[in-house]
Amino acid sequence: MNYGITVTGNADENEVRRFIREAKKYITPADKQNVDAVLQVSVSSNTELFQKLRKEKAMCVALNNLMKDELDAREARGEARGEAQGVNKLKEAIIAIKNGIKPSEIKKKYGKEIFDAADSVIKSLA
Repeated sequence: MNYGITVTGNADENEVRRFIREAKKYITPADKQNVDAVLQVSVSSNTELFQKLRKEKAMCVALNNLMKDELDAREARGEARGEAQGVNKLKEAIIAIKNGIKPSEIKKKYGKEIFDAADSVIKSLA
């Protein structure tokens, strides 16, 4: 399928603008994947042009809409990683408290919020 955008380093600005406007018409998962792949290659090859377009509000919104599924998935993965890191820090802080490490050292390493949460967990289990 021809998506009508140059993926080489000399993409025409009007062609890219048209692609971004027209790409929202592709709704099947396969087409969305293809649009995403074409866009990724074109962005890599035409960085300056896409940086310029990204600064324009309408184009930025259109690019965000095009990449919404991928951006949402990345955000979810980032949140999951952050939550896992928080759980690990909480576990480590609980172990540190149980091992008699000074509260000031635990707060310094993990932060006051993690220390307070760990302390609360220990107290609730006592």
